[in-house]
Amino acid sequence: MGSARWRGVALVIGASVLALTASAAAVTAVVRWFEGPGISVGTFPDALAISPNGRTLYVADENASAANGLVWPLSVATGSQGRPIGVSGPPFVLAFTPDGRLLFASDGDVVTPIDVRTGAARRGIRTGIAPGPGSPPLLVSLDGRTLYIAEESRIRRYDIAAHRFGADIRADWPGAMLLSGDGKTLWFASADDKVVAVDLATGAVTARIRLKSGPVALVMAPDGRTLYVAVPGAGDRRNPAEIIPIDIATDATGPGIHVSDPEAMAIAPDGRTLYVLATPQGTNGDGPTARGWVTPITLATRSAGPPIGVGYAPTSIVITPNGKTLYVANQDSGTVSAIPVGR
Repeated sequence: MGSARWRGVALVIGASVLALTASAAAVTAVVRWFEGPGISVGTFPDALAISPNGRTLYVADENASAANGLVWPLSVATGSQGRPIGVSGPPFVLAFTPDGRLLFASDGDVVTPIDVRTGAARRGIRTGIAPGPGSPPLLVSLDGRTLYIAEESRIRRYDIAAHRFGADIRADWPGAMLLSGDGKTLWFASADDKVVAVDLATGAVTARIRLKSGPVALVMAPDGRTLYVAVPGAGDRRNPAEIIPIDIATDATGPGIHVSDPEAMAIAPDGRTLYVLATPQGTNGDGPTARGWVTPITLATRSAGPPIGVGYAPTSIVITPNGKTLYVANQDSGTVSAIPVGR
């Protein structure tokens, strides 16, 4: 569900199912299962977002039975839940403005702005994008003025204050998006096996970096010098699942760091550790449900620590601004894992 459905569902038949099951079993055999109590949230917790002040975690409930969709606020300090916020449609994606005043929740067709101070949902923004499996990613500019919404052949720009769309950015199958440290360049993962950079002032493409397979997640180092890209690979030695570093100054790719079944990533605020969320294939509506795990990678040495097991069919991972806690949304467990990681 969620992001997995946006990038497409792989068909696995016959012997492939056995291979995937064996692969997952090999990894889970060495997983250090996280024993902390999961926080029960809604029906199918999907997307996560942490307020910029680090005080509140917001959880998108994809299959809220009492309304079109719900967003749950959780206190980072206590884990207690606040009053749920009703939004339009199942919210698959959440995005904050940098000042933390607005939270956007999207079901693809409609993006609902939420006033964080009052907890009230404002009038939804019609994107002009037909609802489909999952939801196109969202991104807010560093000045908080523009909302970027990905579609199959374009990235839409929405002026938040003026309540209107501007000129689109042409793009081929854009997925995950992020901004450069100065906010002048938008990077996006393209389903045609590329990572693309766009100059926001001109709309011109400044880089197209080809990969062996379609990237599924992006994260920028806090110093803005390195972009890390998660690619699922093809399950063989020539095209393995890995995290690929890209030097922003030269657009050069470095040696990949091998991982298993990457779904999403989060990076520590000090830039030392990258956390990779693994969701074994077959857990998002296309096979038996399995538990996922988080692999911590020390970037200076490119070494992976023991995987930390989480819940069933995890979809999203975020880290608190102080770097002390990881949160993972476990869709099929109906929980959010809170994992202490700070020293």
